[in-house]
Parts: sequence; structure tokens; C-alpha cells
Amino acid sequence: MHFATMAEWRSSFEVLAAGALIAGLAFAAPSQAATFQTITAFCSDFPTCSIGANPAGGLLLDSAGHLYGTAPSGGTGFGTVYELSLSGGKWTPSLLYAFCAQSGCNDGVSPESALIIDTAGNLYGVTPRGGANGGGVAFELSPTGGTWQLKVLYAFCAQGGSACTDGSTPSGVSTQSNVGLTYFGAATGQPYDGVSPLFGTTVSGGLNNAGTVFQLTNSGGTWSEKVLYSFCAKAACADGSMPGNLIVSASNSIYGTTGAVPGTVFQLKANSKLTKWKLSTLYTFCSASNCADGETPDSLSIDGTGKLLGTAASGGTGSNCNMPGGCGAAFSLVPKKKGSLEKVLYNFCSQAGCADGSLPAPGIALDTAGNLYNATNLGGNDNCFGGSTCGAVIEVAGTTEQVLHAFCPQERCTEGTSPQSGPIRDAAGNLFGTTAFGGKFGGGSVYEITP
Repeated sequence: MHFATMAEWRSSFEVLAAGALIAGLAFAAPSQAATFQTITAFCSDFPTCSIGANPAGGLLLDSAGHLYGTAPSGGTGFGTVYELSLSGGKWTPSLLYAFCAQSGCNDGVSPESALIIDTAGNLYGVTPRGGANGGGVAFELSPTGGTWQLKVLYAFCAQGGSACTDGSTPSGVSTQSNVGLTYFGAATGQPYDGVSPLFGTTVSGGLNNAGTVFQLTNSGGTWSEKVLYSFCAKAACADGSMPGNLIVSASNSIYGTTGAVPGTVFQLKANSKLTKWKLSTLYTFCSASNCADGETPDSLSIDGTGKLLGTAASGGTGSNCNMPGGCGAAFSLVPKKKGSLEKVLYNFCSQAGCADGSLPAPGIALDTAGNLYNATNLGGNDNCFGGSTCGAVIEVAGTTEQVLHAFCPQERCTEGTSPQSGPIRDAAGNLFGTTAFGGKFGGGSVYEITP
């Protein structure tokens, strides 16, 4: 994924807007099913964008109601971690860390995935690039003495020379994942305890240079990395490659997706001591004619019954889709070692002008009823000011889809446009998410949707 500079975005936006005006399109806001507000806009100090720019990854909400996120641009030019605090009804952004603060960018470059938090308030995440070996890093940010300090937990591509057998390029939204690191208990909303193993994926490296699932272990404050599985270990890469999202269940199982066409859903099952892991491919997409079952899965979650729900970035049978690879689908999967049951819940771009959204973004949230919340990169409002690039926040309840908000109904997309990741949901049902572009200052935004 190329994150445009502010100048590039503004230039391309003006071309789109001019084209829309020539075509005689009306710029009317769609009717809304929920209350939308932009709670911060990035780059108020353009061109410095000191707090960050183009936020692509999802958000983290702590127990005090603070939001945390990452931006791949801004800061000193190499991305940031930021915080949003609510006081007196107003959200205030602040910079926690600007990357490439260490010599040679050993602390990492361009974070683009969601963070996790432990019980002491420390933050954990990954960067896809930078680090001592250039293969990205896993990091911890700690509020020490009022200043956030970064510690590199592991620098990838430390083994195997150029083959990077320990993995390279931890997954992010540009590689169809919104999960940086995860842990046992994350699926049920428990905070990380700070000492248990962390799990993640890399999209390259490993024994076959097709990506890995890895484990980070803390022993007395020293972290070590272990590859649990290297993909493309089977003929014709039947086990998939370029892994993305992970869900760690309570039964010593990890569920995940691979994003290389056509894509898979897999399960890694461990013994009781977590010393041996075995991979089973639960489902391979494009098993239906013309990939009607979806292709390239980019989101995955698990409900209270153990059923998996997710989105596929392409494929599907949206009747108004004009993209050769399809406009994506929402799906459910009942996992079984043999014959997992996959069901398409909704095909995006089924409405005229893709008013229902197109190309679902990585990251979904579930409510207690099992309803799915996501954002789409494109579509949402065929009258949007930016042409077809605006995107939407959507809800899928059963097999019914509803657009909660369609982006960019006004000039210059001052509320934001083109979300690259799905929203998170709080206990009251409010949704919080990011847009990578647009906003009052052109550097993207953070939004809230209240039901």
C-alpha cells in the first residue's frame, strides 16, 4: 500500500472532484442510521504533521476511555503512536512516540496495525519495516516518568541471512491484516498480563519465504522469538502464504487467514505445554465457481459459539461490482478439521453505485448478538464528493447489511475518507475508527459513530 503525501492526496482529490463535477453528479449526504462525528483531524500543523498522518490501522480503547493508534506517516517522517483523551466533551490528540528516533531506525518504521495494552498500561505493537535487520520490529511502549519509552522486543530477519528464516515484515493493513500482536484472552476482551506469550504473523521470511506465525516469549524481561509455522510447506502452497489476522482461542488454538490468492482460513493447534503446534487448513477460498465464496480474506473474529466470522477483500457476487476480482464478501465459517462449513453472509456492491460499500477493510468488531461491524475502502455513496473512493462503515446482521455512515458527502472530504481498517466497538455500542485520507487538514481522521 502506498500512503500518499498530503500534496499527492490533494492533487488526486482535485482531479476526482473535477471529474465528478463535469459528470453533473449531485453531492447530497445520504440518510444516516447513526450519529457520526469526527473527533480529531490529523496534520493541523501541516506539513509537519507531528502527531501523525494517514492513520491506517485500527484503534485501541483502554479502561479509562483513552484511544490509542498508529500512523505510518508524520512525526519525524517515519510514523507515530498517538493517544486521544476525552475531557469536557472534547477529544485531544497527543504524540506518544515518533519512530526512527534511534540510529538507523532500529526502533522501526511506519507502524500500521492496531496496538494491545497490558494491565500496567504498557502498549505493544509491530512495524513492518526498519529495525536492526530491516525486517521490522515488535516493540513495547512504557510511560516511564511521564515520557513514553520504546523497547524493541525483537528485530526480525535476525536469522538465516537474507532468507530471514525467523520471519520478515510483520503483518499490517497494507498486507490485509489489522492484527499486530495478540495473546490468550484477547478474543474475550481481557487486557494482556505483560508476561504471557505474544503471537503474530509475518508476510515474508520463514523457511519458504512465504510468511510465518511466530511466538514471542518473555523470560525475566528478555524476549525471544520462535517460529511456530512457516507457510508454503505443502505442494503448490496448499497451506497458504502471506498470513495475516490471528485469533487466539481458549483451547490452545490459533485461527488465522492467509492473504495470497485465493486465501485460506487455518488453525494451529498446540499441545498442553504449547511446545508443539500443528496446522490444519480449515477452508480454501475460491472453492465456488467464480470465487462466489470470497477471495483473499482480510478479517477474522470468533463469536461465543466458536463460529468464525470475517470478510474477504475480493471475490463474491455483488451484482453491481465492476472489478474483475470482485468487490468482497462477509462470511461465516464453522470450523472443522474436515469439511468446514463456509457461508457468505453478504456480497458487497450489491446495490447501485456500490452504495453498500466495496472492498471491506481488515478488522471487524462483533457485538453480543454476533452482528459484524466493518469499514469498506470504497463505495458507500455513489454521490460522494471524491468519486468512488469514499468508503463506508457497515453492519451485517445475519445476512442483512446496513450502511451506518458513508464518507465524504461534503467538499474536500473534511470528515475523512477511505478507511483502511475496521472500527472497534465499546460496551455502549459506540464505534471508533480511522480514515487514512481527507479530514479538515488532509491527513486523515478519527471518527466516532453513536447508535
